[in-house]
Amino acid sequence: MPSDGLLSVVMTARDVEEYVGEAVSSVLDQSYRDLELVVVDDGSADGTAGVLAELASHDPRVRLLRADGVGPGAARNLALREVGGELLTFVDGDDVVPQGAFAALVGALGSQDADIAVGDVVRLHDHGLGPSPAHERSVRRRHERTHIDAVPDLVYDSTAWNKVYRRRLWTDHRLHFTEGAMYEDIAVVLEAHVRASAVTILGEVTYHWRWRRDSSSITQLKGQEQNLRDRVRALDHSLHLTENHPELRAALLAKIRRFDLLLYAYHAEVARDRSYRKLYRAAVRQFVPVRDAVLAPDLAVEDRLAYLAVHAGAFSVIQPMRRLVRSSRDGISSTRGTVRRAVGHGRANLRRARRRPG
Repeated sequence: MPSDGLLSVVMTARDVEEYVGEAVSSVLDQSYRDLELVVVDDGSADGTAGVLAELASHDPRVRLLRADGVGPGAARNLALREVGGELLTFVDGDDVVPQGAFAALVGALGSQDADIAVGDVVRLHDHGLGPSPAHERSVRRRHERTHIDAVPDLVYDSTAWNKVYRRRLWTDHRLHFTEGAMYEDIAVVLEAHVRASAVTILGEVTYHWRWRRDSSSITQLKGQEQNLRDRVRALDHSLHLTENHPELRAALLAKIRRFDLLLYAYHAEVARDRSYRKLYRAAVRQFVPVRDAVLAPDLAVEDRLAYLAVHAGAFSVIQPMRRLVRSSRDGISSTRGTVRRAVGHGRANLRRARRRPG
């Protein structure tokens, strides 16, 4: 296959002995052959380093770097200082790149004269492939030479690895990952979208994002207070990047209301410590004030009730109210009267909850 330039693939790996061989092979077996794979073993305590060394010994395109548990953001920044390609992409050490993905992304980047080519994502489970809701909303449809200002749903496309970038986009604008925190790619990916001259969306799957059986991936640890804290910081940083883009800012706030914060509602409800609930309540107050919880046109009834419950500190009624509204929608009754009764029931619960501590 003719080359459109050297593609630098940055992979970070930490304690992924079970998966990293498949991840590396999925990169090296791509039909697009003009690539280098720069892998950072970030202080693995299992056999990850040995697997990587064996794979590197059979393919000169692989370069291994070692870090001492610095985290994915710092590990990626370390690799970025070592890459030499005109093109750039990222892969996590427990994921899989489907065959033909790099060729499709690089081809779209060149033919459209864009700075970023974006592919769709599916979740990789033990039993097969499933949807990735955020990516379904943002990158399922094809768009040629567009921009995030024209396709504001790209705010949902906040992962670094389903893309090929022109590396000059990163060097010219000094883009880098957040260090010492989870969700290190949310803000930098948004900035890349904003800075790009043009973006092409393929509308076809180019990345398999693994759902780990041991629930040890960052996105599967939402019950941890630090996970929530880092997510809130990343969202706050992202909002600052949209200060001169009012329509994009509105789209990002809608996404935070409809997606990011709701991912943590269940964990706030069942949390045993008050600090998690306090942190979640502060985040809701910051991004979804009472006025927005009542009036924002993009929120479903059950989501409004959930946010109002959090504002009132009534965490124990979040799921009962959501179930009541959903059951009316799913067939018990679809009348407006039932929804009104659900809202009234929720308000009554809130009034009772305000009289109780916690």
